Amino acid sequence: MKLVCYSDDSGTHDPTGGLKGAKQGLVGGIIAPAAEWPQFCRDWKAVLTRYTAPYFHFCEWRAASAVARGKRRPTKDYAKNPFKDWSEESLTAFLLDLAKIAGAKLTVGGFVLTKEFHLARTSGDLPAEADPYEHGLEQFFAEVLSSVHQLRAPWKRAQASFIFDQSDKPEWRRAVHDCFARYKAKYPTFAMVAFEDKKLALPLQAADMVAYRSRRIASQCADGVKDGEGFEDNREFTETLFKSVFAYFGQHKEAMFRAYSSGALDYDYFKKHG
Repeated sequence: MKLVCYSDDSGTHDPTGGLKGAKQGLVGGIIAPAAEWPQFCRDWKAVLTRYTAPYFHFCEWRAASAVARGKRRPTKDYAKNPFKDWSEESLTAFLLDLAKIAGAKLTVGGFVLTKEFHLARTSGDLPAEADPYEHGLEQFFAEVLSSVHQLRAPWKRAQASFIFDQSDKPEWRRAVHDCFARYKAKYPTFAMVAFEDKKLALPLQAADMVAYRSRRIASQCADGVKDGEGFEDNREFTETLFKSVFAYFGQHKEAMFRAYSSGALDYDYFKKHG
């Protein structure tokens, strides 16, 4: 068996964390056996076709949703948005139908509190060369290991390849390659890493969905405020998208709270208690 994890980043546009949407940087993705992805692509494409959508991109969906709900006026480039004429009902139904497909796979993610990381670096608490996005990637790869070990034990010895959304940011590509190389040297199941276009590699559109929603959850938890980026929380969508996580948490929430409180919620914890 071979595994493929499709991955995308969100909020990684400012390593100081000062720009809007950059206070938390996150990598999210979905992982499954390679043999399952052709059917996934057929199912995803069928939903796109049913709604006459060329692709899914959460930023554009979010903007259309905000306009449809009267929360935001269209920007000057809104005419290019593929969802610009959709009703709120169609937008919500489209999102839920795609979430059902993505949520059937194992979702994974890792994040960094970018602004806090930057402040720690400038104060000398972290080395000046420390990279917040490498830290987020470290969390992501560790989460892949722990999630597979705990939630998909038969996959533990399978070779895993990672496909990231293409990026024109050389510092991000370097961080991905460097962090992956460190994990590959330690864990022989890490096979390879590559970048592809999410408009062509349909599972990357699902990874985009996971990454964006995960970042907004992380942001709300870290900031303690309601989502301010034009997305109205839909519990059905969130529970559908993160079906595997909600199912596991429901069964083991007391043990996970104890592990989290003691700082032991990591790969070693799952190796010990899996």
